Amino acid sequence: MIRVVCVQAMRGEIHRMELRYAQLMKQQEKMIQEMEKSVAHRENIVIRSEAESTKSSKKVQRST
Repeated sequence: MIRVVCVQAMRGEIHRMELRYAQLMKQQEKMIQEMEKSVAHRENIVIRSEAESTKSSKKVQRST
């Protein structure tokens, strides 16, 4: 009888651990997507900055 109760308790604990694992995996995936979005945004900022700097350097060269 004690073994049955113990096995049921272990199964319940395993189930809770599996649910928590799934929750953590979803959270991890969300964080990865947010980081990828941030990196892409940063790359866009760098590209725009480089484009503006090349524009301004061309204007300076033409005026001299």
